[in-house]
Parts: sequence; C-alpha cells; structure tokens
Amino acid sequence: MRNIKPVKYKICINKHIPNKVSFFIWCIIYRIFIDIGYSRIIGPHFRYVGFIVDPTLGLVLYSWIVFLLFADLTYKSYQNRNRLSDEIIFVLFLLSVVPTTTMTAFGQYPAGFIIYYTVYWTVIFFIHHLFVLGNLHFCPKRRENVYFEYMLMAVFVLIAFVIIYISAKYTNFRIHFNLLTVYGLREEASKYSLSTILRYLYGWSRVTMPIFIVYFFLRNRRGLAWVCFGIQMLNFGIEGSKTVFFMAIFAIIISHLPQINITFLNGLILKGITCLYALCILFYQLTGSIVPASMLMRRVLFVPAYLQWAYYDYFLDKTPDYFRRSFLRHFGFKTPYPDLDNIIGGLYSYSSATNANNGLISDAITNLGYFGVIIMPIILCLVLCALDDSSRGLDSRIYILVSLYLTISLTNTFLNTVLLTHGLLIIIFIMLFMKRKTGIRHLKA
Repeated sequence: MRNIKPVKYKICINKHIPNKVSFFIWCIIYRIFIDIGYSRIIGPHFRYVGFIVDPTLGLVLYSWIVFLLFADLTYKSYQNRNRLSDEIIFVLFLLSVVPTTTMTAFGQYPAGFIIYYTVYWTVIFFIHHLFVLGNLHFCPKRRENVYFEYMLMAVFVLIAFVIIYISAKYTNFRIHFNLLTVYGLREEASKYSLSTILRYLYGWSRVTMPIFIVYFFLRNRRGLAWVCFGIQMLNFGIEGSKTVFFMAIFAIIISHLPQINITFLNGLILKGITCLYALCILFYQLTGSIVPASMLMRRVLFVPAYLQWAYYDYFLDKTPDYFRRSFLRHFGFKTPYPDLDNIIGGLYSYSSATNANNGLISDAITNLGYFGVIIMPIILCLVLCALDDSSRGLDSRIYILVSLYLTISLTNTFLNTVLLTHGLLIIIFIMLFMKRKTGIRHLKA
C-alpha cells in the first residue's frame, strides 16, 4: 500500500495585516487613555476655562467612527513609503485629530464645527493621496554637486554668526540652564531692537541648528555637531526658549539612534506617547497632582483642540481676515483684527494677556471663512509636497526632528507664519542641499 503524504495547506496572510492590527490596537488604547485623561482630569479641573464633559451616545459613536476612519487613512498614508509629509500627517493625527475626536465625544463642539473639522481633514487625506498618486514634484531631478555643500555651510555660518552677534551684544555670551526662570529672559529679549532680517534669521535658528546637529553627526563631523550644540545653548541664553533647549537635546539623542524605517518609527512613537499619557493618569491616581497631566495633556493636546473651536466660534458672524494680518500688510492692507490672538484669549480663556495662537482649522476659518475648509488643505498639501521633494533620500533621523518641530508649529501657528517666522522655507532650502548616500531620485508612490 502506497504511503500517502499528508497535504500541507498554507494559509496566505498579507504580511502587512499584523502591523495594521497592532497599529489599530495601539491607536484604540491611545484614544481610551486620552478619553480618560480628559473626562477625569482635564474636564473636571478646568471646567472654568470652558472644557465641557457632557457625552451623548450619538456624539460618542460619531467620534469613534471618525477616529477609526482617519486612523485607517493615516496608516495607509505611510505604508511602503519614505516621505517626510507622511510622518508629519501621522504625528498630526496623534496630537490634533485624536484629542479633537475625544472632545467631540464629550460635547465640547457644536454640530457645525464637527462637520467643518471632518471635511477639513478628509480633504487633507484625499489631496495628499492624490498628489502622491500623481507623483507631483516641484524640484527637478538633481545630482550631487560640490557646490551644494558650500551652500549648506554658508547657511550654517550665517545662522551661527547671527546667534553669536545677538548673544555678544545683548547678553554678554550668557549661558543659562535654569528652565524655571526663562520668563524673565523672554521679557528681557522682547526689548531687544533687532532689525526685521535679524529677527527672521534668529527665528530660523530654532530649527536649523538642531538639523545641523543631526546632519553633522550623521556625516561623522562630530566637532561641528558639538559646535552647533554650544551655539544653540548660547541661543537659549538669549530668550530662554524651551523649544531651543529641548530641540537641541533631542537632536543629540536621535543622532545616536540607529536608522530605522518609517513604519517601525511610527510604531515606536505611537507606543511611546501612549505610555507617556498612561503614566500621567497613573500619577494623578496615585498622588492627586494634575501637574503632569496639565503640562502634557491639557497644554499639548486639549488647549490647541479647544482653540480651534474658539476661532470657529469667533468668526461665525464676522468677515474673514483674507491674510491682511500676514503678507498683505506689506502692500498697505489693514486688518480689522490686529490683536486677534489676545482677543481670542480674552474671550475664551478669561485673560486678555493670553496669546491664543492656533493653526490648521483656525488658520482656514480666520483667513478664508467657510471656503478655507477646501482651499487651505490644498495649500498645506502643496507645501508638504515641496517638503517631500527637498527631503527625498535623507536619513529617517532627520525626518524625526523636522516632523516633530513642524507638527507643533502647524498646530499652534498659521501656515504663513510657519513658512517665514518658524523657518519652513529655510528647512526646505537646507534639506535640498544636504548630501545623500546615493543621490536624490524621485521615488514612486
């Protein structure tokens, strides 16, 4: 009798499914912790500021449907790709979209804003994906050139000279490390008489020096990297900007991490931020102190999400600004809202001294009204496309630094301010001239 070998059946499973399942599980856990933090800590302790905890079944269901839909679109945006814009959208999803869905579930927003917000982010995902499929480019293909390094070093020397000049003239090369006394430094720095060009160059130094730190470490030019770090510490001594201090420290840390792909990187970010907010809740339960939750949850997540509604509510019955506060003011246009940030702070935060900066939807509603829900996402995606063009082929560790900085900037500031004052244009410029390992090639989606 013949020996019949048993047939081995193989179940074919898409290799990306386990990653996707893990991604959704961690996203849901993250959303649950954000819900707990808002409903048990932020809402009850900061109700007087305007945070509402009044959930209804309909709002809860809608918020979770939108959350899961945008989580799926976020996951699809960065799979099998290596683009900086995908990383920025992913971090924006964690720091902006998720807390907004949480506040939607607990009755913070009216129906009009909820619809406005849903349409706004749907357009961002659709247009971004459309640009990816169309393989849209702003920069022609370019090959490595010795002059690129000269251009890069020229920018480095210029920014370094500006910091050293300001530090020497106004602070006598002050080195300062006390994070508790930075507000005195800021008040002092507000009185410095800097020209417009110097103010722009100094503002750009917040992000350019950390980028140079990472770049020089990756190019094994450690001496120059530590010179950048020292100059950034002089920068911190000028006005005590916490962004300057922590970006420099963060740049040192990520420079010594191994290069990892975007999918693995995003998994680390998602798990890390989930555990961080879980610790904030645990700390509150054990000690009763709201300090960590207030700093890391309220300030980072819920204040920007709250101010989105504040801007929307303020402009419901008012004429949009149409960019008269930004570049049009140089052509003689006068804005009817010269102190808009303080007006919003006074009306919605009970303090006219509050500088209520915000971005994304607030930018759209302020400058273009209801049409902004379509136009501003397109403009943002065009900017992200230019950012992708300049950063193709760069090390993922540079992506980490730039995406974190730009995400925070876009969440808290109008796009035109991010482009000029916060240095997005100079970021595009310097990344375009950075040396790649194999040269730049336009990658297909």
